Amino acid sequence: MKNRIRNDAKYIRAALTWDSGEKSDCDLDLSAFLLNAGGKVRGDSDLIFYNNAFSPEGALVYGGDNRSGSGEGMDETILVSLDLIPKEVSRVVFCVTIADDDQAQSQPLANTVNAKFTANIVSDPYDKDGEGLCEVNVSLDNFNNSGAVVFELSRSGDVWTYNVTSDNVKGGLSELCHKFALEIE
Repeated sequence: MKNRIRNDAKYIRAALTWDSGEKSDCDLDLSAFLLNAGGKVRGDSDLIFYNNAFSPEGALVYGGDNRSGSGEGMDETILVSLDLIPKEVSRVVFCVTIADDDQAQSQPLANTVNAKFTANIVSDPYDKDGEGLCEVNVSLDNFNNSGAVVFELSRSGDVWTYNVTSDNVKGGLSELCHKFALEIE
């Protein structure tokens, strides 16, 4: 079910939190794909993650890689400036994956501790709270998978909507790259 985003919303903050612990010490990653109407990326720069922190237009900014889930608050974030997203991008999908490809093949997200994805409308890039759009318990919703598309922004004309998704993948980020037509080495 798609939900409409307020017309005056300028920024969305996507965040991932998790804890290291006895159950798992894996590194989780938050990423986003900018997609055209055909569900494909326009090129390499349309994947925003730890190795590509900024979209070319500055519409998405990755806040940094936390490899252990330690510390208080948000472990990884992506800030979205809705006004800066190019018109040829009709969807932005947010994904959570286990960082290590070898670990991703054998360890599901269900083994992570307190893994949670949130998305909020924020008033400015420095707003830490904002208006909650969704909260997804990544550990509970992905029993046998090492990656998942958890949230999607969609545009129709000038109207943005959002949807909480549960599109799970077994192969982590490389599988998601393949899904969205991003060729990787």
